[in-house]
Amino acid sequence: MIILRNNPFRSTTKSASCNAHGRREKTAIRFIATMLLVGACSRTPAAIPLGSWNYALYLNGNRVGLASIANLRENGRYITITEMTMKSGEVTSISKQIITETENFAPIKYETYNKIIKGNFTQNIDTVAEFSGKKVKLVTGMSVQELELDRDFKLEGNYFYSKLIEAGFKKGTKLKTYIYEPAIDPEMPILMKVYVLGRETVKIGEKNHQAFHVIEYIEKFKSFDMYLDEKGILLKAELTMLNMQIQLVRE
Repeated sequence: MIILRNNPFRSTTKSASCNAHGRREKTAIRFIATMLLVGACSRTPAAIPLGSWNYALYLNGNRVGLASIANLRENGRYITITEMTMKSGEVTSISKQIITETENFAPIKYETYNKIIKGNFTQNIDTVAEFSGKKVKLVTGMSVQELELDRDFKLEGNYFYSKLIEAGFKKGTKLKTYIYEPAIDPEMPILMKVYVLGRETVKIGEKNHQAFHVIEYIEKFKSFDMYLDEKGILLKAELTMLNMQIQLVRE
């Protein structure tokens, strides 16, 4: 009996089979990993974010206070609350804005409460607008106005979020609509435009985040750069308005 202890043909065939199997396995693993990576990198906000978030507040590059943003959904309404406390020199400014709209983004109520404190002096500047279709009841301090606007409009709440979600936050997306902003013009809606510039890396503290860069723009009044995470939550914002640069950075 002849025993082939080192059969070259048998050894080569088995090795080739194992190598081929290994290559296929590695290729499959790489493919799955790539698909998972692409899926992770391509995630976009699926719904309007709800919750509350805190931010450091900067004015012209200097940290001057704190801000918070809360977005709620209650009884068929969206309620967005933005609060800021800012100190510059001897002056402390405290502001609160509340925007209430239906689930279909029809305006219900717009409120801003501003307090300016300097030493023993305190000044309050409050504005409340209530809506019924195109009709507006505007209360500013002791002044009350009844207005009927000449076109449909939204508030600067969740309407644009919903449209950006529909568009998948695709780079190059352009949106525009008229909004009511009594601080700019109490008697007529103003045109706001929104652009998606695409994905960018934003550094918050020591950590890098992938973010959607979105700009809200009202001609001659303000430019608002927003960097949103994959859930649509604001990571960082830069507001240029009336020669001021205000920055929010999530904590």
